[in-house]
Amino acid sequence: EAITREFENTNVHYLLIQFQDKIAGFSKIELSTPNQNISEPNITKLDRLYLLKEFYGKNLGAGLFKATIEISKQNHQQGIWLAVWKENPKAIHFYTKTGFKIVGEYNFKISETHFNPNHIMYLKYWCPSWEFSQKEKGYPYFHLFLLYEMSINKISFLHTNQNN
Repeated sequence: EAITREFENTNVHYLLIQFQDKIAGFSKIELSTPNQNISEPNITKLDRLYLLKEFYGKNLGAGLFKATIEISKQNHQQGIWLAVWKENPKAIHFYTKTGFKIVGEYNFKISETHFNPNHIMYLKYWCPSWEFSQKEKGYPYFHLFLLYEMSINKISFLHTNQNN
């Protein structure tokens, strides 16, 4: 029942990325999801951004991230926020490198007696749209394809044309 509600929610979008005919990772965003640390209206929550380890080092995570941002912008959002575990320096570095700023703290409840401390990070959009281009240093060129249509393109699919 909870999964059905999530798929019926038109503010929830999933993006899958494929590399050499294998699913390499996915992202999940929730449009128009406020955060107490951010004053702007119409902001997106980046709920998930995962890439399988075997696909690290191919710039697929950066491409998936950029496509995720583009979907947010196409839906007239002003920025995107996320919670990241304070003891995950690799993720914090990635998000900081892409322009996120730490704007608050959040304790993620693991159990009744244990919490993981998280940073709330926010990226305010400065331009209306990301450009996908082969000219961008270090990023592969991506083609967007619709994988499966579920209530207003809820699942989209990225396929890279690289053979690396």
